[in-house]
Amino acid sequence: MFLSHCSDITYYSLPIEDTPGKPVKLALTSVTSHQTTPHPPTLAQTAAQMTMRWEADLFAPLAGLSQQDLDRVQDLVVTFKAPSPRIGEINAPDGFDAAHTKGGTLVTFTKFIPGEYVMGKQAIASVVYVQHEALAALRKLDRVVEVSHWGSNVAVQDNVQLYNAGPA
Repeated sequence: MFLSHCSDITYYSLPIEDTPGKPVKLALTSVTSHQTTPHPPTLAQTAAQMTMRWEADLFAPLAGLSQQDLDRVQDLVVTFKAPSPRIGEINAPDGFDAAHTKGGTLVTFTKFIPGEYVMGKQAIASVVYVQHEALAALRKLDRVVEVSHWGSNVAVQDNVQLYNAGPA
């Protein structure tokens, strides 16, 4: 059930049936963009490979929960999917375990946290991976549509501003 929308966050309410003695497992899937940065920020044109760094707060999915709900959280699992299986470096925050299968694109961070989460606390994790292709990113997109009053003509013009999101 949709509750409200405030700036960049949309809140939902989920009716969860609570059975005493039986744990409730809730899985949230989200896609986040613009969390990667070039690593290093600059790179020579002749460099053999380009690497990117993903960095995020693993406690971010808990931000919208009430304290009563936070007290019921038993463990937290956050999975990052890299576009390439060539993962070079994984940094897990204190208390988190990081798992990565060699040759795979998934990195999973897990933590058993009953009663440990404190509102506002951060747990920053990072993954450095090889990016094989150039990264074209959209900075701005404007679409202008003109409709003729006299005929059945429609003119559409797209103004696209792209930039390289990889190393400079």
